[in-house]
Amino acid sequence: MSKVRVHELAKGLNLQSKELINIINGLGVEVKSHMSILEGKDLEVVIGHFRKIESEKSKKEEKK
Repeated sequence: MSKVRVHELAKGLNLQSKELINIINGLGVEVKSHMSILEGKDLEVVIGHFRKIESEKSKKEEKK
């Protein structure tokens, strides 16, 4: 099972850790700091959110 620290995920997404923490908490996943670990279902929720955003961006670009 994968374990990812918030700061590592933020770096991969080109976001500040604080921004990512706010997004994650908005998704209903509780994290307290950049050193918190995401794993299992919580990690799937966060990754799914960003995949959905990416999918919507690509659909908008295809329409143009």
